[in-house]
Amino acid sequence: MNVRESLGQDHKAIGRHLSYLANAVEGADFPTILEVFREIDRGLRAHMEGEERYLFGHFEEQYPTEIRELRFEHEHFKKTLDELVVQTEIHTLRKESIDDLVARLRTHADKENRTLYKWSDEPPHLAERNALFEFLEERRMALRDEA
Repeated sequence: MNVRESLGQDHKAIGRHLSYLANAVEGADFPTILEVFREIDRGLRAHMEGEERYLFGHFEEQYPTEIRELRFEHEHFKKTLDELVVQTEIHTLRKESIDDLVARLRTHADKENRTLYKWSDEPPHLAERNALFEFLEERRMALRDEA
């Protein structure tokens, strides 16, 4: 498996959960909204943490502008998640907010596929790729245990 496939699976899983969340928000099913949002929050933060820890630093010197943009987008997503968790807890989360997050995540994922994941799958970077895979598997197992 390569980085694009592995992290692409994360993108698909996060997208599915966001669809569940959008449906729950439309139905005003607040217990489900909170449960699904917590899963999305944990999964998305773990995904970004893995990229930041194992990939960003490795490529920062070679691709400073691209990595700076990806870091900025990650920070923006984290702030958005912080805002959405508050909205979720006080029952004011709206479908439009989720739709906006989905659109921005898709654009971000496309950028990562063209840059970060492509670079990571090149042969000289196998050690970083393998360390990332180990981290992701540990996070996935931890998330299953927390569920």
